[in-house]
Amino acid sequence: MRNVFSGVIVLLVSVSLFSCNQEASIAGDYLLDNLGQNMAQGSPERAHFYATFQASEGSQVLDDRQVIRGSYLNLMEDGTYAMLAHLHFEHGTYTATEGEGNTTINLTPQGGEPSMVLLNAEQTSITWSYGKGPKLTFRVKKLENPLSYHTAAMNQWRSSADMPMKTRVRGHLNYLVAMFEDATTNTEFQLQPNDPCHCTAFKFSSRGMGLTRGKSSDNARCFYDLFEEGEPEKVADDLTIGFSQARSHGYNMENGKYEYFFKYLKSVRASLPN
Repeated sequence: MRNVFSGVIVLLVSVSLFSCNQEASIAGDYLLDNLGQNMAQGSPERAHFYATFQASEGSQVLDDRQVIRGSYLNLMEDGTYAMLAHLHFEHGTYTATEGEGNTTINLTPQGGEPSMVLLNAEQTSITWSYGKGPKLTFRVKKLENPLSYHTAAMNQWRSSADMPMKTRVRGHLNYLVAMFEDATTNTEFQLQPNDPCHCTAFKFSSRGMGLTRGKSSDNARCFYDLFEEGEPEKVADDLTIGFSQARSHGYNMENGKYEYFFKYLKSVRASLPN
């Protein structure tokens, strides 16, 4: 299994103030945008970010913006949260305490170290501190309609230990299907399906989609590394069968590429060998 990050994380997030129901007031799906000047070549912030979240040894050099896109912190009204930072995913529970000019949110991830989020009133940026590295400031966007794939249930395939191979594959396909369904109905965000945060062996373009069988790209390596020794070949075989059968349905992009990917992946999922 890939161990992308371990350690204590501290986040400073902008958000509107509240007075009564704290968790309901701060609840929301926050998209991380970019690191601004912190990503300048040679800066300690950039070096620390890449050392922590960049892909493993032998990876391709990624575009700075591509590394950050798709990251989010989703604080849900029931007191649970899900967070993705490049390839690091965690989920758990949170509590909120209002302070002078900000709100302190304590995050308690399942199987990880607790961390803290401080929220102020602007609701436009987060300043994130973790480990012994420098603080990083991101712009953020709070969605009016949280994305359905920004939840713990939709991301169990990323990190759950001892998950059966076929369960992990179906979990990943559930994630992709939900992602493209959201992209067809929610105009608040711009999906980049080939960004590395999605950790998939599928490739998407305006001409269609394909499947990478080996670890020839960072995205495919990220996906196949989730499986135990000897399983990636079987996973690739199963996906190839589903992919080939889905192709026989003759889907087209008449209603847009995201709806095409949504239908195609649903068919791949339904066609997987039992």
